[in-house]
Amino acid sequence: MDGRQWGKGLTSHGIYASASIGALHVENCAISNFGGGIEPHGTPAVFIQETTIRECGQGVSMIWSGGKALIEHSRLENNSTGLYLLGGTQVTVRDTVASGNTYYGFEVDWGDLNIETCAVANNAGGIYSTTVPSPSGPSTVVVSNSVVTNNQNYGFR
Repeated sequence: MDGRQWGKGLTSHGIYASASIGALHVENCAISNFGGGIEPHGTPAVFIQETTIRECGQGVSMIWSGGKALIEHSRLENNSTGLYLLGGTQVTVRDTVASGNTYYGFEVDWGDLNIETCAVANNAGGIYSTTVPSPSGPSTVVVSNSVVTNNQNYGFR
């Protein structure tokens, strides 16, 4: 996907990809007003760059085992959750803003998340990671050179 405006107030996803593709590249897009912004279900490699996802259920929802993703220079704004991980995914988010989300900027129920040079502000909660270990062990969240501020309930949980 490149340089297009997506969204029509539907309850489906802006972009939903299945395991039948080798990689998903989303660049220079705006995705608005969907039940879910991007769900690369089962896609082994995901690259999201310079993309705004706003006013969706979950901005980016990574729910599968073994997937790897890189999100750079993007905005996750006014969604329920900016980025949601489940199923052992490994995601790096770099130079990205998660703001105005009604639940969390970033939520990890099982997976590995690296947050580098990001702003996580004005959400209900900033960064959340479950304390219940998955069948394959606990989640890992690493935050470096980032600002987590002005979140309503907490910055880190």
